[in-house]
Amino acid sequence: LKEPPLPPLDECDNEAAAFAVEALAVFNSVTGQDVRDMPGDAWCGLRRVFDAGRTIDDVKAVIEKKNAEWKDDKRMARFVRPSTLFGDKFDEYLNQKDEGGSSAETSEYAATF
Repeated sequence: LKEPPLPPLDECDNEAAAFAVEALAVFNSVTGQDVRDMPGDAWCGLRRVFDAGRTIDDVKAVIEKKNAEWKDDKRMARFVRPSTLFGDKFDEYLNQKDEGGSSAETSEYAATF
């Protein structure tokens, strides 16, 4: 078996590294993937997410939301990856309303057009 690219969570020497290791573990758990290393832009994205004060719960919410939305779409499934989910659109993904929002809310906006 290959060793993970970073030390186990309890051996990380700083909070940002621990956050990244935990985020990758959450990604693998939610998606069923076995990502052991990420490109530099994904690590930088996670650092930006961490520096912005986001939590692992925020990371998990983005992963769950986009995985549910994209996993069964042949064209979009390839974007269920760390470099996409932890990239520049992280906050947009986090704040995205769930599909199928309330019909009253949709009707209210539709009535204004």
